Amino acid sequence: MKAAITNLSKQNPLLLAAGAALLVYVVYSLARKTITDVAKGAGGVVSGNNALTRGTPYQDAGVLGTLGAATNTVLGGVPQRVGESVGGWIYDLLHSDDAP
Repeated sequence: MKAAITNLSKQNPLLLAAGAALLVYVVYSLARKTITDVAKGAGGVVSGNNALTRGTPYQDAGVLGTLGAATNTVLGGVPQRVGESVGGWIYDLLHSDDAP
């Protein structure tokens, strides 16, 4: 460790500062992009508007909608089909076609 510090003190301070600045910039750029992506993804999960829920009845239903869409996907769409069937049956029961 002492040898590394002794060797470091023999280096050009401008080059060391430039290298440190470049390292800080690269780390900052990578962290900013990652943080932005994480924030966008978290916002989609919370709002229920994400790739998993888009185009399904679970869209815009918040965290529970995202959880429901994930469950629906894992189970091959069975929960959605059952819900649509039960909902259609209830609608048909309450809205007869014999209305005057």
